[in-house]
Formats: sequence, structure tokens, C-alpha cells
Amino acid sequence: MRQQTLTVVAVAVAVLLAGAGLAAAVTTNDQPAQPATQQSSDTPTVTVTGVGDAETAADRAVVAVTVEATADSASEVREALATDAEGMRDALADAGIDADQLRTARYDISRNYESRENPDAPAYRGQHSFEIRLTDTDAVGTAIDAAVDGGASYVENVRFTLSEEARQELRTQALAEAMETARGEAETLADNGDLELTGTAEVSTTTDYRRPVAYAADAGGAGTATSIDAGPVSVSVTVQVTYDAQNV
Repeated sequence: MRQQTLTVVAVAVAVLLAGAGLAAAVTTNDQPAQPATQQSSDTPTVTVTGVGDAETAADRAVVAVTVEATADSASEVREALATDAEGMRDALADAGIDADQLRTARYDISRNYESRENPDAPAYRGQHSFEIRLTDTDAVGTAIDAAVDGGASYVENVRFTLSEEARQELRTQALAEAMETARGEAETLADNGDLELTGTAEVSTTTDYRRPVAYAADAGGAGTATSIDAGPVSVSVTVQVTYDAQNV
């Protein structure tokens, strides 16, 4: 099988700032008592914001590839797309990638608008885009080479991500760090404000995942297998916590 090498033209990896960003406020209200279903307005509260970060190696990858064809009739384009897509499926199967790992992302046959300005251009253009979903990130290069050798016209991008189990574990780590940071900040504020924390009144969270993305260009010279390294997947969790307090 002919080997292809793809040039990686850009890798975007969002790197989260280390440490925790903090904001805090201490409030004491002297309003009339509210109904029993609400917190008494004369109860002191301490509100803080904490940020927790965590990262881990990606354990999933998605390779986006497209088969493209042009011809003077829609039926010819359809046949060309079917032939190249079948060749790509066979090549991926030979490389150990099962059919259930390949999914159609987009299918389109339409007029080729280039023919308006260039009478010699084919009248129709078609695209069949696929996602190759991998549970082994080391197999990305193999999948790319097999897809291009088998009939894919180009590789759109490679996305590295996490399984649901790994995603939840990563978020739990970041959440624990955020809550620990918020608690420490609240205790510092309470100690310096002659207050004692008595409980947690309210918590809200925001989660932001950052995953590396590798964008690939057209195939280059033959003879070298494609190799793409996955960067870490990061998560940042921000918590805003309001603690009940009492004067000491």
C-alpha cells in the first residue's frame, strides 16, 4: 500500500493558566426578616470564586476526511464518490479499522459554480465527508495514510478528545481543586472579618474543556508514514460559593 505523509500546518492547543483565579466578597445585610423559605437577610454571608484546573492525555481521536469528485453529470459524480468511498473503506479495514468506526458526516452533490466562468470546468461537484473515530490515539497516522491511499481526497482535521469516563474523572479533579481554593479563600476572609463559617448556602459551577486540534494539509511526498502526536486535554472549572456565617 502506498504510504502518504501529511504536513501538519497548525496545532491549536489551548493551555490553561496555572493556579487559581480568585474573587471574593463579604456581605452583611440589615433588612427585615424574609419568609421562612428564604435565607434570613440579616445573616452574614461570604461569597468567593475559585478556579480549578486539570489535564490528562487524550484517549480518543476523530479524523475527518473527505472524498471529492467532479463530472459533467450528477450520476457520474455519485458513482465516483461511491467508488472512492468503497476503496477508502477497504483500505481502512486492511489497516485494522472496523466499519463501525467510520461515520458519514456530510454528503452533497451540487452544481459546480466554477463552470459559470470556465466552460471547460465539470458541471457538477460532490463531496462525501467521513469521521473516523479511534479509541487509540497512536492509530491516527495509520488511519490518515489508509484513508488517503484508499480514495480520500483530503484530510480536514484531527481532533483529540476524551472518553466519557476520562472526561468525568478530569472534571472531578478540577472541581475538587476549585472547591478547596474557594473554601480556603472564604476561611481567610472570615478570619479577618470576625466571622465564622457555618455552612454552604449556594454553589454554582462553570466547566470549560480545551482539547488539542491538528489541522492537516494536502498529502506530500510518498515513502514516509504520517505521525501526529496528541497533546493533553485540559479542563477548567470555576465555582462560585456562598457560605453562611456568624459573627464571633
